[in-house]
Amino acid sequence: PEFMNGCGVFADIIQQSVIAAYDAVQNAFEERKSRYEYLEFLKRDMNVRDFSATLLLMITVPVNDEQFVISCQIGDGMIAAVSSFMPCSEAVKLLGEADGGAFAGETDFLTSESMKRRETLMGRTRIARRKISDILIMTDGVADDYYPNASQLSRLYTDLQLNNIIPVRDNPDKKADNDIISRIPEPVSYPWVNDNNIEIAINYSSEIAQSCGISTEDLWQNSAVINAAREKLRKADNISGEKQLKTWLDRKKLSADNLSGEEKLKIWLDNYVERGSFDDRTLVVCSLSGNRG
Repeated sequence: PEFMNGCGVFADIIQQSVIAAYDAVQNAFEERKSRYEYLEFLKRDMNVRDFSATLLLMITVPVNDEQFVISCQIGDGMIAAVSSFMPCSEAVKLLGEADGGAFAGETDFLTSESMKRRETLMGRTRIARRKISDILIMTDGVADDYYPNASQLSRLYTDLQLNNIIPVRDNPDKKADNDIISRIPEPVSYPWVNDNNIEIAINYSSEIAQSCGISTEDLWQNSAVINAAREKLRKADNISGEKQLKTWLDRKKLSADNLSGEEKLKIWLDNYVERGSFDDRTLVVCSLSGNRG
């Protein structure tokens, strides 16, 4: 009973937050709709749909050795919980759903009037309690590149590991196989979006798995291969432009030798290539370091 009561309390908090966000957007529209500078810029009357926005909310609370997670998703994108210590097929739990609006291909955003109704928000609220190592929250620019999400977000997580963005959980049960490791391909390099004179090296789990003759599920479990690929990436960075990158970053008072996880994530998001990928990419990784197994 106490747990169910707690679920109700947190569900109320997260749903009230959505309603407050809806009201804030409506107030912003009302405050701006008659202002000349906006009318001049748009060359038309302002519409509330001009304020359409995705809203992804998540609360996580530790409960003994597990995490209690409650989420609510408005619009597209995805929220997912990852248990990196579990088998690949069981490791990802989706905590959101990018559903459509009244018509095919339409998305309900925060500006939809239905977002102020509790019955609508109840259907968008997800609750989970399990051992979790990481929470991933992303816009559709990332979620669409790893679709279908239920099976492909484990590939996203592996890509983050392979590109030195998040730590690798060592798997002592999986012994290093030198034959497989010898087949790891070189990282793929692309001109950096901020400076075409600088090459950014990127690892792809699908290409590594194919070259090594293993499945992406096997790669998920094989920390030896992941670590070897990470080392290749570090060497490729040294060859393909780390000094140039450091020069650029130093102007921003950063050091390429000590990039934060956020900086590495930003560079990766800006530069990885997926066929048909074109949308804005935003990804938040919430690592629960004490729960990596």
